[in-house]
This record gives sequence, C-alpha cells and structure tokens, in this order.
Amino acid sequence: SSDPGVMSGEASRIVMLIAIMAVAGLIYHAKGVTEQLRQSGELFRSHYKDDPVPIYTWRRKGDDFVLVDYNDAAFEITSGAVADYMGLSAREFSGERPETLEYLERAWKTKIILRRTDDRTVLPTGQSQNLDIIYVFVPPDSVMVHTVDITERVQAENALRDANEQLEKRVLARTEELG
Repeated sequence: SSDPGVMSGEASRIVMLIAIMAVAGLIYHAKGVTEQLRQSGELFRSHYKDDPVPIYTWRRKGDDFVLVDYNDAAFEITSGAVADYMGLSAREFSGERPETLEYLERAWKTKIILRRTDDRTVLPTGQSQNLDIIYVFVPPDSVMVHTVDITERVQAENALRDANEQLEKRVLARTEELG
C-alpha cells in the first residue's frame, strides 16, 4: 500500500515482535522484583524475630490497637506470657497505664518515632525494670514497640550520682576543717 499510515505485512510483524519482546521483558522484570520483595520480607521477618530487643506489634482496630505479633526476645523476657496476650486490645493491656495507649495513638497519628522511659513491673516475673520504650509506626496500620531494659544503666547512674554527692560532702567537710 502506498498510504504512509498503513504498515506492510513485514513491518506489522516486526512491530508485533517488538511489542511481544517488551511485554516479555516487563514480565521478567516483574518476576525479579517479586523475588526481591519476597527475599526482603524474609530478611525483615528474620531480623524481627531474632532481634535481641523485645518487640511487640500492635495493629490498629477501630479506636484501639490489638497485639498481633511479638519476637523471640519478647517471649523470653515474659517467660512466654506474651503468647496469652495475643489478640488483646491495648486498652485492656494498658489498664492503669494509659500512657501506653496514648503513645500508640501518637505514633500512629503522627507517623514519627516516639521514645519514653518507664519504670514497671514485668509480668509474670514481678521484677521491677527501667525500660526505654520506642514506638515506631509501620505502614499501613501498625505500631511496633521496642522495650529496651535500661535497669543496669539507671542503677549505675544512681550509684554514680550518690558517689558524687558523698564526695562533695567529704570535700566540703574537709574544706571546713582546713578553713
């Protein structure tokens, strides 16, 4: 055909072949991306489960949050009791400690990392601990809570402060003796 807008049979086959190759390339690329995402998810899951810091994942449900996951360190630190809390709402869990729910809410709404320290009794051991608690929003609807035991650090800081106070008293007493 002499019409420039109409392709000959050979040109039409070449265009069709190029289109098929382009689609095949896209499919190949999509499979590669899917495999990378799968591997990335497995790596994240492995890091989550094996992290030495106890981690609890709360998912938004209505106007509350529900405990949906935890890592091995959380299981260990609670002597397995965390398994009994799966599916428990944050309102039920926090009880007389409303700041837990407040921080979950703030992390979820603002989508920023929040940190606070807290003194609490860890269930079921009954031991008192000082915790550094970190709240991290995880799209689309969850908040991960990391609880770092800082009890030894707090005790060391208190001991250092007490030693400094004693030293200052001794220096003051000695200064008065010499004075």
